[in-house]
Amino acid sequence: MSVHLVPIFTQTVGSSGANSVVFNNIPQGYTDLKLVISARTNASALMSVGGLQFGTNGVFDVGTNYSRTYGQAYGSGYYSGRNQSSSNIEIDQFPAASATASTFGNVEVYIPNYASGNYKQVIYDDVAENNSSTDSNVVIVGGLWRSTNPITNLQIFAYSANFVQYSTFTLYGVSNQFATQTPIAPTITSVVDQAGFASVNFLPTASDNATLYAVTDNNNNTTYGAGSPIVAPATLGSQTTYTAKAINNVATTSASGTASITSNNSFASIATQVVGSGGSQITFNNIPQNYTHLQLRIFGRLAAAVSSTNSFVQLNNDGSTTYWFHLLSGDGSTASSSNGNSSIIAMPPLPGTSAAANIGGIAIIDILDYTNTNKYKTLRGFGGSDLNGSGTVGLYSGYWPQLQPITNIITGGAFTTPYTFAAGTIVALYGVA
Repeated sequence: MSVHLVPIFTQTVGSSGANSVVFNNIPQGYTDLKLVISARTNASALMSVGGLQFGTNGVFDVGTNYSRTYGQAYGSGYYSGRNQSSSNIEIDQFPAASATASTFGNVEVYIPNYASGNYKQVIYDDVAENNSSTDSNVVIVGGLWRSTNPITNLQIFAYSANFVQYSTFTLYGVSNQFATQTPIAPTITSVVDQAGFASVNFLPTASDNATLYAVTDNNNNTTYGAGSPIVAPATLGSQTTYTAKAINNVATTSASGTASITSNNSFASIATQVVGSGGSQITFNNIPQNYTHLQLRIFGRLAAAVSSTNSFVQLNNDGSTTYWFHLLSGDGSTASSSNGNSSIIAMPPLPGTSAAANIGGIAIIDILDYTNTNKYKTLRGFGGSDLNGSGTVGLYSGYWPQLQPITNIITGGAFTTPYTFAAGTIVALYGVA
């Protein structure tokens, strides 16, 4: 029996850089996964590190469920160490801004039994050559994700930096199915509008010998999947046409017949996250860029020892004091207004741990023209909560003086430690046509 690799997804970082790369909807039909990375960051150092996180059904595990054991050599020295109860599996190391120009580090990550009900083991090797005796290194790592959930989502991010242009990330499926015949193209049966995306349904031919399917649109975007349906990008307000292909180790079929749709729905769900035990902030990475606006909807509580306090938003991992916000709030008997210049944007208040149990607040936050490179970004938030005897309601505005598209959102609660939502809080991100 032969084993072969099937490319599932490939992403290449563009000229604006990217803090993270996310692979969603990973097909579950393979034995193992292999991730191949060639990357460099813009950190102000010779070398910098990154992290690897896993998730299931669109929710990434940001808790302390990761660990790793590593050995590292610099040519003139070596050592071994261990990290446990971490929020990610650290990846060492990527050449950074002070490294020799145009040098990229190479990492190969192997993830066996990724769809099983066991804890997930990870092994990777990393080489970062700097064309000098300074900070070039080789690393080998054994890692663990302590979860019995299947891996359907995977993200790689740089610590306090961005991956630079031309960094590439390719995810392969490892299969022990070895075909000897050319596959047969499937037939597209329907396309369902999902506001900026389309669910492409297709019918494989019996005994088609396929190990993977691909849907390609008329803009040459290809999305892979193990079966029907495959959710693919759609151009809002315009007709998008799709074809489907079947793939195995022998060949890729010619395209099937076409099917088209015009995507016009107003709202589409991008991702929903539920805060786990212990509380946490919520992060949305690799936000699709084919919507007009974004909307955040928050329902829940804050892990702060107060009756009520503000939620917050931070964009593209910008922690500098460039944000402004203004607010109008009322508690039923008095009203007040204020403003601030801070490293976060204050948004509508939610109940804290001092409020009566089982009471949640609501915050709805609109982020307008989030991909426009000619406009600074403005936000509007409204919401509040009734605490069965007291309450707060507020209308908020936010301002971020940056022209770059928004690809990352961090949201949480309170201006004092721990800046987190309480367990059970639901945070949903929507795209608006």
